[in-house]
Amino acid sequence: MRVIDRQILKELESNLKKELKKGDSYFIDYIVANYLKNGLKFHLLIMKSGFINAMSLQQILELISSILSKDNYDDQIIEDLVFIHYLMEKRNLYDAEIEQIYKGNKKGLSIEKLFGYIDHLKYGIDSYDELYGQKYPPEILNSHFEHVLDCMNEFIDVIRAYNIPQGEISNTYSKASEELCKRISKKGAIKSNLNTLMMELIRIKRIENYKHEEIIVDQVFNKSHNIHYWRKLEIYRDLNYQRQYNEIAEEKEIHLYKESGFIKELSKELLYMDESKDIDVYVEIEQYKVKQILQPLYGDLSNNFIYNKRSYNVEELLDVYKKILKLVLQQQLKFEDGQKNILLKYGAKGLLRRLGLANQEKDLLELFSFNIDDRRVPSHVVHSKPLIRVGQIYYIIPYFIENISVESCIDKILSTEVELITNNNDAKGYLFESQIKSYFEKLNINLYQIAKDDKYGIPEIDGLFVLDEYIFIFEAKATIKPANIMEAYNNLKGKVYEGYKQLELRTQVLLNIEQRDIIGKKIGINLNEKKVAPFLLMNHYFFNGYQELSFNFEELDSTHIPIIDFFTLKNSLEFKRLPFWEYHQRSDSYKYSEVTYTRADELYSYMLNQYNGLIAEEEPFYQITEEYIRALIAKPVSIYNNNKFNSF
Repeated sequence: MRVIDRQILKELESNLKKELKKGDSYFIDYIVANYLKNGLKFHLLIMKSGFINAMSLQQILELISSILSKDNYDDQIIEDLVFIHYLMEKRNLYDAEIEQIYKGNKKGLSIEKLFGYIDHLKYGIDSYDELYGQKYPPEILNSHFEHVLDCMNEFIDVIRAYNIPQGEISNTYSKASEELCKRISKKGAIKSNLNTLMMELIRIKRIENYKHEEIIVDQVFNKSHNIHYWRKLEIYRDLNYQRQYNEIAEEKEIHLYKESGFIKELSKELLYMDESKDIDVYVEIEQYKVKQILQPLYGDLSNNFIYNKRSYNVEELLDVYKKILKLVLQQQLKFEDGQKNILLKYGAKGLLRRLGLANQEKDLLELFSFNIDDRRVPSHVVHSKPLIRVGQIYYIIPYFIENISVESCIDKILSTEVELITNNNDAKGYLFESQIKSYFEKLNINLYQIAKDDKYGIPEIDGLFVLDEYIFIFEAKATIKPANIMEAYNNLKGKVYEGYKQLELRTQVLLNIEQRDIIGKKIGINLNEKKVAPFLLMNHYFFNGYQELSFNFEELDSTHIPIIDFFTLKNSLEFKRLPFWEYHQRSDSYKYSEVTYTRADELYSYMLNQYNGLIAEEEPFYQITEEYIRALIAKPVSIYNNNKFNSF
């Protein structure tokens, strides 16, 4: 997943549109000519543009034939194009099967049947270790269920495409629902493979005459990460995030226990534990964790925002989510007690009553919901909304809601759907920068912000601080944490790329001796002979350890520009410790340790090579799908801590 210069991509897209307007033959001739002239370079560009999706299966076959007819071509091009043709063929097949299932079962299909089948699937996995009636290892079962949840946007697309009606909630399920769910999840997997291939995240290698379950298969598509360190990055990044997310001071934890009513202090020696309040205490703790994540970005969360001409604050928004989460947990307990279908359906007034909300809080309920009827909103947005609705009828799908990142949900609402009341147009960026400044003051580290100086060609600099012989310069970017790999790529080529180009200009200025001297005089520090350490500072952890951005400046020692989130940077600066993880096979979990650093060069070396903090990792687990695609299964990882295991 590498970023290409946006201007180059823009020029290609413009040329492709012009050729497409002339007609299909001109469009294909232009693509073939560029493939033959520029080879892999053009291939990676057109993949990133997405225009290859505009080609028919026949056109892709003709393209493959044209490239093969020449003596000099890159094998990767053929491998990718053959795989794309295969995926598109499968996608078309599943589209046709979905349509056939719908036409043959119009009366038996409903939104409730589709959403309710998710519970039926979960029941089979938990009770019988089965998926669609077949036994599988736990890794495959859990991976597939997560994949089904990740395909909720595909469910929405099918509901919209065929205007699938509402019905009644039932404990029974129809065979049509099962077949439709299968095809939707298969199509989702195909689209995911297409997207990751075009984003250059995966590499494909065909293996012919592959032995699978005692059968020789003509060919299997072996899928591996194109960025060799990606899985290691994901594990290390997620372990750090979960440790940080679950870390609560003992005094604060006891306070939350008391606040929820889980424990009552009868005397200095006696405490009463009310186990009926276990959901309440869990919800209080989860809300506290979310607040800890959001505060560096939005301050004390008392900030107001406008929605539908009414004023609310962030705390009110979080309170609504807390009540939704409590309802979800209550439903999951029923599932664990044997109730097979825990899908809930309410009218707006009924849901307000069930959650204990006032009528005027209906607006906040809407903010947490994805409206199937509003086709202006793309289906992928459903993955940042806990509630799904059709008009004023709300659906609560407990295990789907559990799969949603709370902080991303709140962040998306505050970033794109309401008007935050601040003194700056870029409200989110402004709040993030002010929080950074505040934390540096607490750490007693001088953070310098340089005003633009046209006379000396010095641009505005977001942040600069000096440690030992290093000048750390960063560009701060506040974005919504990606919910999936597609959002991650859009994030990369948008705000992240913008920050990277801004940082490139600022770094170039600092590397210029005369301009550096002027900056040094402005802040009162002699910057001569100091090394420049540029990095991108994000409000979330998703890109921590990413190494595909670099500057071509000989004066820089680093090979790439690191990305780090503010929590990790703050903790590293405050405690002078760096996180390390090691996998232990016996407990099938990761053990945490810390390494103390004393010098600035050690800190920057860590920033450049963050995933090296993963000392040892578990053995990879592979699966071959029904489509004969061999891929690594991303197993959930567990943190080991005093005989307790936290899985995610």
